[in-house]
Amino acid sequence: MEYKKLYSLEEVEQVKAWFRERWDKLPDDLHLDQATYMADLRHTLTLYFEIADTLRENPTYSPQVYLLFKVQRALQEGGLE
Repeated sequence: MEYKKLYSLEEVEQVKAWFRERWDKLPDDLHLDQATYMADLRHTLTLYFEIADTLRENPTYSPQVYLLFKVQRALQEGGLE
């Protein structure tokens, strides 16, 4: 998923469903990139789900919504299908 100013409800629901289907297989933590480390991945995702649910129509929060897609891609590239 490319970065966008706004994400549709369908896109947000799809990425959340992807995580929920794999919830028990998620790693405890994740080094997303050189500057981004999530010490408690499940907790972090829960917080970002809330942001996506309540603020996805506000372009100020698009980077936070986009982070869900970045985490998904990183996990997929790491072998989580």
